[in-house]
Amino acid sequence: MNKWTSYSDPLLNETILKHKMDCGLEVYLLVKPGFAKKFAYFGTRYGAFFNEIILEGKRVTFPLGAAHFLEHKIFEDKEKNVFDAFSELGASVNAYTNYTSTVYHFSTSENFEPSLEKLLEFVQRTHLTDENVEKEKGIILQEIASYEDDPGFRTLVNLLKNLYLEHPVREDIAGTPESVSATTKEELELAYSTFYVPENMVLFVAGDLDPDRVLEIVEQNLDDAFKQRKSQFELVMPHEPAGCQKERVELEMSVPAPLFEMAYKHPPFPYGAQETLKHTMEIKVLLDAQFGRGSIFYNKMYESGIFNPTLSIDFTQGQGYTYTIFGGESQRFEEAIEAFRAEIARILEEGPDRDAFERIRRKMTGKFISASNSLQYLSSAFMHYYMKGHHLFDYLKTIHEIQVNEAFKTFQSIFSNPDEVISIIKPRGEKS
Repeated sequence: MNKWTSYSDPLLNETILKHKMDCGLEVYLLVKPGFAKKFAYFGTRYGAFFNEIILEGKRVTFPLGAAHFLEHKIFEDKEKNVFDAFSELGASVNAYTNYTSTVYHFSTSENFEPSLEKLLEFVQRTHLTDENVEKEKGIILQEIASYEDDPGFRTLVNLLKNLYLEHPVREDIAGTPESVSATTKEELELAYSTFYVPENMVLFVAGDLDPDRVLEIVEQNLDDAFKQRKSQFELVMPHEPAGCQKERVELEMSVPAPLFEMAYKHPPFPYGAQETLKHTMEIKVLLDAQFGRGSIFYNKMYESGIFNPTLSIDFTQGQGYTYTIFGGESQRFEEAIEAFRAEIARILEEGPDRDAFERIRRKMTGKFISASNSLQYLSSAFMHYYMKGHHLFDYLKTIHEIQVNEAFKTFQSIFSNPDEVISIIKPRGEKS
């Protein structure tokens, strides 16, 4: 146990252990005595934003969607389908790629050790050929095409495409048909050797486990070639100017009622800073208090028939971008848009509902503590916050401490003069 450093949260009554290996890989462990299920997440800081980097002093460009493409190929094994291999062990395996990371994970109630060995094994190597890369292009192109038929996806894509001018958040994580078709084996090999290196990766394990045994398994199953991988790169992110593309974009699709989303582009918060997490939680709580299902505003709009239960509010913060989205399904979407605008102006003028803020803050605290009974939730949340530059325990401490006066100042700073874009999908044949 002396190889581990521990981090504790008195509110959750949980402790997470950390060990940094000589090769640079960070290993985290959440011990949960009495839990039958066990989880492991093996991730790299490589996602859809990593389209341009400085590598060994040279500027290198990758195709849009390369991280997602590589995730597909990591799952391919010369001898056996990776999904089948885990299934035979009684484990369920999957993976995801987002803007800043790619994560491979499994859950199991049996055969944990061979499952962990398998996870470490298949992520440490790739099987790339010109033939299987070409074959995968067809699969990914079908995936992209299926998204195009999803009205909710199209509403969001149209929104972000017009809200941002340069930032890669405006691009689909899977890339475009053109970028996928142009991707080469050599580009994927370079991406793998650059980003799948120990110092750029993290392993998180949770369950009723012996810490020293977990570390022994990891040490025994890291290849020497993997441990020796080094990579010095710098992510190049384009400067995002003020302004947007179109302020309003409309599309017709086969939907029963109009869908609308309106977004506000805010100045980005510093990525990974503790102050960023604080500001993010301030805005999330304040928006829920003012616009959420229990708010005076929502109930008034619902009773008038302007809103229906599909209404959603989302505040999103990431590397170089911050935005708020209001939206849902409404026959009276023009009135809904005006209502949101008017309520934001009213809050800026009159201030927030202090009692509602405190109620939502307590609700979100209780919800997180309750969700912590789920080992899967804690595992997923750990990776989410880790890849944003935070520790899982930062969340609860931060939300426990935020105050309405400071939250209102943050709200004023980002909503005083934001760029606005509206995305609408109407039923086919509906007249404007």
